[in-house]
Amino acid sequence: MTIDALEAESCVIGAILLDAACLPEVAELLSGEDFALETNRRLFRAALALDRRGEPVDPATLRAETRGEISDAYMLELMDRTATAANAAQYARLTRQASMRRGLRALADTIAEQTQMMEPPRDVIAAAQRELERIEAQDTARELATSEEMMLAFYEHRALVDKGGRGFVPTGFRPLDRLLGGGLLNSGLYVLAARPGMGKTTFALNVAEHVAKDGPVLFVSLEMDLEQIAAKRLGRAAGISSSALMMGTLTEEERGRAAEHAAKLAKVTLTANR
Repeated sequence: MTIDALEAESCVIGAILLDAACLPEVAELLSGEDFALETNRRLFRAALALDRRGEPVDPATLRAETRGEISDAYMLELMDRTATAANAAQYARLTRQASMRRGLRALADTIAEQTQMMEPPRDVIAAAQRELERIEAQDTARELATSEEMMLAFYEHRALVDKGGRGFVPTGFRPLDRLLGGGLLNSGLYVLAARPGMGKTTFALNVAEHVAKDGPVLFVSLEMDLEQIAAKRLGRAAGISSSALMMGTLTEEERGRAAEHAAKLAKVTLTANR
């Protein structure tokens, strides 16, 4: 994408105006300080404020939030210049890169000025290091969540649950789902532990198989190769032991049953590491 920095940040605002659904993703990449133009900075901060209050984000609400100081004509211009809101994240990345470059150029100017003024070199280096860390820390800080953001994340999750249980993923084992309160939480970390030979991998594969019916799943194993994983899956589906599938003598009926289920399993969106 070959657009300049000011066009990129204008397209960020234009994308938000076209479809405010892109705002959460953009907010993970940018802060108000990343905008070079004060008008764009004010619109972005106003959009964030509206979104945090749960209010709609559109030209009318933004005009009210900025006390009418930003014209409808300017917002319409931004919308006209933005091809699609689907590229909002790419516009945001370009804007962030431009912001970092401005910070680096300002730091270079400061270093040049300080060296011309014969400042002690160690003092110049120390100040430059602090400023470089500050520029870099702006990205790191976005990985940290404020208390307000935590509460917002909770209510977003709660809304998904209230809309039909989309905040969690059923395992396919109803007794376990009941114990877990409905299933596995999205983005949750779960540890499956037992003695060797108790069927941990088989159980994990069964859960992955069930979840893969509704969306793509990646299954990573450090102890089994693809053939063993496939045999485990196929054995459960066809009712044949995985050891028999791997090394035993199969009857014609078992071969036919295995082939039938293999064709079905091949269509499931479950992938594994090689």
